[in-house]
Amino acid sequence: MNDLHRRIIVGIFTACVCSVSFAATVIERNEMGKIQKIILDEYAARINSSVSNYYTLLYLDKGKAYMVNNEEKRIVEMNIIGTPPKLPQDMPSWQRRRDRPSAKAELVEKGNGPSIAGYPTINYQVKTNGQVCSENYFSKKAAQVPYLKTFIRAMSDMTHSRKIEGMPVHPCQKAHDDLEAESMTLGFPMKSVVKMGKRGGDKVRFEIFSIKTDVNVSADTFTLPRRGYDVISEQEMIAEGQAKMRQWMEESKKQRRGEDSRRGEDSRYMNPPRY
Repeated sequence: MNDLHRRIIVGIFTACVCSVSFAATVIERNEMGKIQKIILDEYAARINSSVSNYYTLLYLDKGKAYMVNNEEKRIVEMNIIGTPPKLPQDMPSWQRRRDRPSAKAELVEKGNGPSIAGYPTINYQVKTNGQVCSENYFSKKAAQVPYLKTFIRAMSDMTHSRKIEGMPVHPCQKAHDDLEAESMTLGFPMKSVVKMGKRGGDKVRFEIFSIKTDVNVSADTFTLPRRGYDVISEQEMIAEGQAKMRQWMEESKKQRRGEDSRRGEDSRYMNPPRY
């Protein structure tokens, strides 16, 4: 084999290798006790859940998100920046109140935190009306890792664009929501621990286990499956969920009516009328 042929073969082999993989940033984290793997590049992200057949694709450059269920062969398509869902007309009035008193939320710096996934952190407490809601650890150094800032901004946009104004929430949840824009300037969030107080101690909301860069991943990592999959909109998914909720409420009412009827019959049996 002459040198020219050897170079051609090497070139073809190199091209083939490049076509089946590419370098990405890969994050592993604990999300409420479940392990997630997040794969990122400049234009897209993939969030693999602890359920093997379910994952989410974000096309950051197109502003689109897709929730993929391989088991049911179903995809939910949505915009990254969405709109709040409309509340069902039959929702109880107390759930639509807007007269909740305001609470003072603040971020309090507590000094250096531990090294998490190899990155230095700063500890901040989220407080509302003097109550400590959570301990949070941010890393300025981790925020410099490629693609992390864009990803965390997209996730924030997805959540906050769908918030329903006036919905009653726990004061600590409201404090986290109110302070999120400020907290995003503090670095990449590495860990958050909710202070449960008398209800059961502390609970880890999330924690970054590892951040790796230049990881070779399959070229089809961000490819959306199409053949054989049903694609529905976010609105259709919400409507299905509301229909299931109404069905559950009706079944619960029927069950309660049946229990009340049985109790009435038992009462008449145990306490027969006196003549």
